[in-house]
This record gives sequence, structure tokens and C-alpha cells, in this order.
Amino acid sequence: MLMENTLELLDITDSNIKITRFSAESVNGEKRNVIEARTDIVEEGHTLSHQLKRSVLHMAREGITATGIARICHCSPSSVIRIIDEAVELKSRVARLPENLCLDEFRSVNRTMSFICCDAEVSHDIVAILENRSTKTIREHFMNRYTNLERAAVKSVVVDLNAQYIKFIKALFPNARIIIDRFHIVQLVGRALGNARISLIKKMNDCHCREYKILKAHWRLFHKDSADLETASLNTLPPAVVSGG
Repeated sequence: MLMENTLELLDITDSNIKITRFSAESVNGEKRNVIEARTDIVEEGHTLSHQLKRSVLHMAREGITATGIARICHCSPSSVIRIIDEAVELKSRVARLPENLCLDEFRSVNRTMSFICCDAEVSHDIVAILENRSTKTIREHFMNRYTNLERAAVKSVVVDLNAQYIKFIKALFPNARIIIDRFHIVQLVGRALGNARISLIKKMNDCHCREYKILKAHWRLFHKDSADLETASLNTLPPAVVSGG
């Protein structure tokens, strides 16, 4: 008895690929053999063509999300992630640990936060990317892959204001100086200045006065660099407004 089953695959070029499988049963129906037609377009045992996989990798390099690639290529997001994982070989460790490191986190798949470590110098080469930012995962990664001598050679570690990193940096890199990224310092000062401005606005009873309109509408001036301000026509607020009286 000979049966035929046809499976159609869609390539990125909208051309249909057909794989024909022939199933043969013995007379008594106990034994069954499957013979599958082969082609160079698709790897044996796979259903996605080589051209489609190359297109997935190309779009991934362009920064398109896995969901967007899956929608374009008519496949599942998990297939896109699997293709990328098979093509990208992540190194377990770098040959030489940089003297200056930068630690940070980023939002990855399923809205989870992942950990990234890179060279703080001009190259910004990736040192490690971990699936989560837990202290246990980060400590085990560096302690299992780098000797005490290698970790002691690190001179500085740049981090944000996350207290979690500061706790274990000295244990991993005993001779490193902890440097807070100036971007986060400026961001913190900017938020404090904004909160002070809003608090001052709420204390003002007259919402039509000139001082209220300046604080409300021209908030960007308070975040501007003093070197970029025009001093030719400098106007100052009354002391009562500045002090909140």
C-alpha cells in the first residue's frame, strides 16, 4: 500500500516548496517505512529553506524584532529565535578581560531584564550577555570563567545607581574603582529639579501670573546648559517666587 503526503512551505520569495513523503506498509500492516524526497533548498529534517534562514539573519542584523521577522517570513517567532541562536555562537569568555568594564541591564524577551557587560573603552566590545541580572548568575559567570588574577587586573567598573551591582563588584573585582555613569547622575538631578519646579507651581495661588506661566510653560529652560542661555536680556524671578514664599 503506497500513500502520499505533500507538505507545502512558503519561502521569503513567495515561491512554494513541496516535500513529498512516501509511506509504505507491509502486507500484514505491522511494519511501516517512510521515504522522503530530498532537496538542496531545505536541510534534511527541517522545514525552513536556507534562503528563508538567510533572510531572517539579515533582518535581525537590521534590528527588526523577532515578532516582526516572523510576520514577514510567515513563520513563528520561536523559529526566528532558533535560527538566530543556531547562527550566533556566543563565547563562554573573552580571551582577555578588559581593564575597564561597564555593567548595565536591558529589556530582552518576554519583558525580562537581562545583564550585559562590555568594554568601557572606545571599542565597547561585548564581554558577556546573561539571560537575567540576578546577583547569583553574574557572580557565577565571572568566578567560573576568570581567575582571581584576571579579575584583580580590572581597574574600574562603570555602573548606574543600582545598589545591587555595587554589592558584588568588590567581591568580583577587588582592585576596581566603582564609577557611577554620569548620564544617570544628570538624570537624577534633572528629576529632582523637575519635582522642585512642580512643587513650587502647586504652591502658587494665581495661575495667571507671569511667574506661574514661566515655570509651567518654559520648563526646558531649567534643564538647559548655562552656556547656551542668552545673557543679553537676562530676567530673574522675584526672590519670593524662588524661595516659594
